[in-house]
Amino acid sequence: MAIENGTYFVRFKTPIGEGGGVFTLQDGKLRGGDGSMIYVGSYSEPTPGTINADVKVTTHTKRLGETTVFGASEVDINLTGSIAGGSGTVKGSSPQAPGVPFTASIERYCD
Repeated sequence: MAIENGTYFVRFKTPIGEGGGVFTLQDGKLRGGDGSMIYVGSYSEPTPGTINADVKVTTHTKRLGETTVFGASEVDINLTGSIAGGSGTVKGSSPQAPGVPFTASIERYCD
């Protein structure tokens, strides 16, 4: 089953912190964000039910006393995971934050 285009919720976590946001998947493009960050990237489905994504995450609003889940204001995240029936899980890492594992759950919200 192909990855469905649409709007998704994401909940993510690293040892530094956790958060959530909203993004869209549309024909290989990923766009989204949250109250502090913008997400821009691409994704593919190498085999049915799997997802690979490369996402650039950039801070748009810095808040006093807050840090990002990677501890850096701009990161590139390489993700792999599974997705089926509108929900899934991914894991990954960023070369800008070596040794900081990233996990996320995603759930499709609407078209």
